[in-house]
Amino acid sequence: TEDQYDWTPIERIHVGPQPSYHIPDPEHRTEDDWLQLGNEQELDGSLLLALQTYQDALARFPESVQGRKAVGRLCASLLRFQEGKSFLEPVYARDTSDAEVSYYLGIAYDGLGQNRDARESYEAAARLPAFRAAAGLRLAEISAREGDLKQAESYLQAVTRAAPEDLRAAEELAAVLRAEGQKENS
Repeated sequence: TEDQYDWTPIERIHVGPQPSYHIPDPEHRTEDDWLQLGNEQELDGSLLLALQTYQDALARFPESVQGRKAVGRLCASLLRFQEGKSFLEPVYARDTSDAEVSYYLGIAYDGLGQNRDARESYEAAARLPAFRAAAGLRLAEISAREGDLKQAESYLQAVTRAAPEDLRAAEELAAVLRAEGQKENS
């Protein structure tokens, strides 16, 4: 209702433009400031600038786990697989339950042709709902490349159940089913 809010007193409600946090100069930035700046740059599409920002953060805070994770994740996304692997492996060794690290480490291994390691990383990522569909899709692709279309189909069926709106999974499932049909007919 007008001028009444559930839990917050009216004097604490500020309508209109909200004040934003201004990131300090590089010499005064905290680790979180560096990571926030890099994240904003990523969201703006400035991926190489974000990578440089994360690397600058690591130069200032060399033991930063979140900084290593950000650099490794972005390197894997930018197809710089060896760099991604070198940053993500120590982070994964420290926290094997981090699905995001597992997923991007899988991408790095996959890009380097290390299918067994990639499969293990994707399987670890697929255990958690946030990465189930993405990791399942990658697992299906590895299986299909290895010639195991039944396993690829199984992964893709699971992905389409987890993410029914995922067009890439639907397309790949159709391709696998077509390939299986051609294989059975020949």
